[in-house]
Amino acid sequence: MGFEYDLVVVGATAAAQQAALRAAHWQARVAWVTQGELGICDRANFPPPLPIDRGSAKPDLMGSLSLAGVDVLAQRGEFHPHPQVALTVGDRALRSRFYLLALRPTPILPPIAVLDPDVTFTCHTLSHHPVNALPTRWSVLGSSPQTFAWAQWLLSQGHQVTLTVATGAGIPQPFPSEDPAVNQRCVAHWQAQGIAVRSGSVRSGSGPWEEESWGPDGTSPAAPLGARAVGFLGEAPHTWVDAGLGLDRLGLSNTEPIAANGYGQTAHAQVYVCGGMRGGYGLPVLAAQEAAIAVDHALGQRPQPLYYAKIPYSLPLDPPVLRVGLTEAQGRRFFRRQRMISLVATPLDPVTGETRWAKVVLLESGRIVGFHGVGQGLEGLLGVMAAAIGQGVPLGQLGNWAGDAWSYGVVMDWGQQWQRWRLANFPSFERRLRWFFNWQRTGNF
Repeated sequence: MGFEYDLVVVGATAAAQQAALRAAHWQARVAWVTQGELGICDRANFPPPLPIDRGSAKPDLMGSLSLAGVDVLAQRGEFHPHPQVALTVGDRALRSRFYLLALRPTPILPPIAVLDPDVTFTCHTLSHHPVNALPTRWSVLGSSPQTFAWAQWLLSQGHQVTLTVATGAGIPQPFPSEDPAVNQRCVAHWQAQGIAVRSGSVRSGSGPWEEESWGPDGTSPAAPLGARAVGFLGEAPHTWVDAGLGLDRLGLSNTEPIAANGYGQTAHAQVYVCGGMRGGYGLPVLAAQEAAIAVDHALGQRPQPLYYAKIPYSLPLDPPVLRVGLTEAQGRRFFRRQRMISLVATPLDPVTGETRWAKVVLLESGRIVGFHGVGQGLEGLLGVMAAAIGQGVPLGQLGNWAGDAWSYGVVMDWGQQWQRWRLANFPSFERRLRWFFNWQRTGNF
């Protein structure tokens, strides 16, 4: 039995749309199954006020896709593996050489028995709830950037918010994969805004989760909700539901992140995956990169595998968290024979007076391996650092890449710190400099 398509893309996300257009560019036979959604909503479960893509698919977009040769099916599909893997959409069985899953997975509520289901939300369900019907007090279980953003949004609407985050080394650690200083600055900023931040942990017990660490009022696990006074926002970490796609029939998980190689190919050779279904932050910019590489690999274009350390991203929080490359701890694991150097610049924003925080991680040779930032207006510097890491530009030459005066000042600050570090740790280097300047001044050593 032959294949009707070369690639079937599943999901109503921007990554799915870009994947379908990219496959059509390669002259492939493409179908796009939107799982019943008529438009694209790629907020990634962030609240509306945040600066993220909130565009929706319009009829002219659907028309342009059709003109590109993409079959757009605004229906739900379900996988059936026998006699041949096919995605059943209505009365059609779409048989394709490959399938790309670019869905927006629906998070699962944490199974804590004391919670009232009427006022218990995930980021996905809260985004569809009427604003005027929300409780006035909230307990937020923070396990993703989306929950932190919603906590700030609730606070901005005049609600009282208690945020519980994970614990690492005895201190609150909302972002376990980020630099420790990033965690400290974010927690301090949230507390200054008025969010009560506490640390805790969720452990497996007799039930799905033990209740001793979490309480709906943020203080006592047994406190009653009482007349809809307290709302709970949280998600079971790294869990979701595929809404009836039938991935378990293909031997893939329909509740946990799906493992994939550097090209996005799963254990089922015909199925690729990108975005939140792979785990991580599920940001649209990362999903688009994953989708592009998956499409090229499926269609035989031989792309390079995805290297996350070279992809810059920004978490749309207040303040924004930006990153490209490795943390200092990751750098030590990758470059065991070389010393890691961390340089930090904390200039003031000339407009708001707030302190920006920018950290570069580099080897003793000057090679840049990571950048981390917290604060407004760092996007330009993030682009510079991403280009420098991708092109292998050392710190000493980074000043030529700075695109604005503020970025140039930060780079010069880093450069001075690096020179002081070299002089302190390599006395012979300092002696050579002294000899050179003596020769320049006097003509002899």
